[in-house]
Amino acid sequence: MSKFAYLDFEYNHSSEKRMNIVCGSILVDDKIHNFWTNNGCLSNIKPFINDLMGKGYIFVAFAAEAEASSLMSLGIEPLKTKWVDLQLEVKMLYNHNYALSTGEHLVRGRKVHIKPFGEKPQTNLASSLFKFCKIVIDTDHKTAMRDIIISKDNALVEQNKQSIMDYCASDVKYLPSLFRSIMGHYDKLVLHSNKSTLQAEIMNRGEYSIRTAMMVRHGTPINMEWAHNLAANVPIALNECIQDINLQFPIIKPFKFEKKSAKFVMDTKVLRDWITAQNYPAWKKTETGQLSLAKEAWEDYFHFRHEFPQGNFGAQILRYLKLKESLNSFNFKAGQKENTFFDTVGEDGYSRPYMNHFGAQSSRTQAKSSGFLFLK
Repeated sequence: MSKFAYLDFEYNHSSEKRMNIVCGSILVDDKIHNFWTNNGCLSNIKPFINDLMGKGYIFVAFAAEAEASSLMSLGIEPLKTKWVDLQLEVKMLYNHNYALSTGEHLVRGRKVHIKPFGEKPQTNLASSLFKFCKIVIDTDHKTAMRDIIISKDNALVEQNKQSIMDYCASDVKYLPSLFRSIMGHYDKLVLHSNKSTLQAEIMNRGEYSIRTAMMVRHGTPINMEWAHNLAANVPIALNECIQDINLQFPIIKPFKFEKKSAKFVMDTKVLRDWITAQNYPAWKKTETGQLSLAKEAWEDYFHFRHEFPQGNFGAQILRYLKLKESLNSFNFKAGQKENTFFDTVGEDGYSRPYMNHFGAQSSRTQAKSSGFLFLK
C-alpha cells in the first residue's frame, strides 16, 4: 500500500536559481512536522525529507512545481521519489466536465455561480477546497501572510515567524481531504479496469511538474542590455503602429491624442460606433453592458494571427492589440516594481517565468506572455 507525505513550503526570491525557503510543513502519518528554514536553517529538514524518500513515501502537493523548486533550493533532488500534483488533478477533472466546472465556485474569494461556456473556474487551493471539500478558508489572511513573505523584508518575516508557520501548516492539513475527494470523483468517471492506467497517469503528471520546476530553476539566459533597450523603445514601436493605422483610416481615426498622458490612445467611442454600424450579431460585452474592446472580442470576428491585411479595419485593430499585449510587460511606468518582464530575471541574468503547465484545456503548458520571452 502506498505511503503519502504531504508538503507545503513558503518562499521568496522566486526569480533566483535558489529561492529563499522561509518555512515548510510536512504531514506524514497523521502528524504535521513544521520547519523554520528562513535564511538557510536546514539542519533538521534535509535529513527528514531524505528519510521519507528512502522509505518510499510518495510526495503529494498542491502545485508541485513550487514544492519541487523548494526542495531543489534546499539542496534535495526531487526526482528521487514519485509525486502527485493535486492542482493538476483538479484541472484534469474540470476539463470538459460541466458537472464539476459549473455551478457554485469560489472566484477571487467570492462565491459565484458559473454557467456552461462562461467563466472558467479557478484552480487555486482555496477554490479547489471549496469545490471538492466544501471547505472555506480565509483568503484575506492567506493574502496578508503571502504579502509578508514575498516582501523580502527579513525583519518583517522574522517578526511574523509564528503566524507564517501557522499559515503554512493550515494549508497542508487539508491536502489529504482534497486528495480523497479527487480520487472519489475519479472512481465515478474511470472504469475499474482502467484504474492502474489512471494511477500511472497521475504519477506521470506529477513528474511533469517536477521536470517543469527543474527547467524553470535552470532559467533562460537574458541579454539584459538588449532587454532594457527593448523596454525603452516599446512606446516608439506602439506609436508607429498607431500612426500607421490612423493613416490607413483617415476618416475614422481610431486613435486620438490625449493631452493628459501626452500620447495616443484608442478612441473608444469611435470604435464602438464602428462595431455598432457593422451589426455584428453576438459581439462580446463588458460587465456593464458596453461593447467590449478587448482582444478576445475582435478575435471572434477577425481570425488573423501573424499577418494583418492593410485596409482591413478589424485586422488592424487586432494587430495593435496583439502588439500591445506581447510587449505589455516591457511597457511599464517609471517607478513600477511589479508585473514586468524583469520580475522574472534573477541576479544571475536568467529568466524564470511561471510556466502554467497543464494550463490549457488540452493540457498544454500555457506560460504567461508577460514573463515567457518566446511569446514576445
